[in-house]
Amino acid sequence: MGNKIKILQVIHGMHYGGAENVVFNIIKKINTDKFDVSICCVNFIGDIGEVLNEEGFKIHVLESGIGVVNTLNAVKDIIFTNNIDVVHTHGIPAFLAVAPLCVFQKNIKWMHTYHFGNYPHIAKKYLYAQKILSRFAKQLVAVSESQKRAVLKYLSVKENKLTVVFNGVSNNPCLGNQEERDSYRSEFGYTNDDFVVASIVVLGKQKGITYLIQSVDAIVKKNSNVKILIVGGGPLEEELKDQASKLAFSESIKFTGWRKDISEIMNAIDLFVLPSLWEGLPMVLLEAMSSRLPVVVTDIADNANVVNNGEAGILVPPKDPDALADSILKVANDESYAKQLADNAYHRYNSQYAVEKMISNYENIYLDLMAAKQ
Repeated sequence: MGNKIKILQVIHGMHYGGAENVVFNIIKKINTDKFDVSICCVNFIGDIGEVLNEEGFKIHVLESGIGVVNTLNAVKDIIFTNNIDVVHTHGIPAFLAVAPLCVFQKNIKWMHTYHFGNYPHIAKKYLYAQKILSRFAKQLVAVSESQKRAVLKYLSVKENKLTVVFNGVSNNPCLGNQEERDSYRSEFGYTNDDFVVASIVVLGKQKGITYLIQSVDAIVKKNSNVKILIVGGGPLEEELKDQASKLAFSESIKFTGWRKDISEIMNAIDLFVLPSLWEGLPMVLLEAMSSRLPVVVTDIADNANVVNNGEAGILVPPKDPDALADSILKVANDESYAKQLADNAYHRYNSQYAVEKMISNYENIYLDLMAAKQ
């Protein structure tokens, strides 16, 4: 099987997040008769990387703090020592660890997936670096149509070099497991009468959790059975906990910190909320839909296309606690409406955002790159 196409996935580290989820699914689900996939972690290995390493997948981890030149040389050594056919980068650190090599090493078949959705509001040096160096990629990928438009506008890449590959996720293996659902709700202190609203995110500015917290008192005043569960950790965790502690109904909100059992938690809740300020195409939204959950999300990026407002979920303006409260109550107070949204969300996930579709699209890109002349 020496004729397999060797793919190197380069990423900052394999912790928890959307880009990491894409890399995880590629290495786990790609056709191993055709492709041999390995990972290079530029900054750290991360929890997911540790698991993959224990399972026998090939993970290269660069030394931390080795500087720009040594990083470039280390990545170059991995590429040529392992006879890598296609280098696929994800995120800015990975981009910067590979793109400069391709200025001089024209034979490297390099492709990049843009996962970040906040153009042009990123550090100017990174914006300029991507604008200059993206032209040396053989293929570029956006994860949503709105992100494609932003990349074309702000990075000035050639449109014929940029394609859209929607993110995809696996079906929730815990879906419908009532015993497990009851067990998890009990663990968190919830009863069958409680309507559990969860947001599962990295606790940073991007995810807008401060606005969800601002909505809590208005929600609980009108429906005391609604409980808010914040799953995840991050730089704003303590600040957000402090904000929640000052609520009149602070007992209605709970923080779990980082958790690995996301599928089980999705199966235990009643509504998923994502109050983000910007996104590409959020994987966690697709995971909620694959868990047959109704969703309330901000009207940013491609969220409108994903949920089709009122069909598979409800759209709200970003930074709007009142709209969040109204929409959450609308779902919590109408069981039949909640079920309708959930069923529609699951159908849209199956038809457009299943992981198999994403993997097939990336496989085709790899094959096209191998078939193309330098």
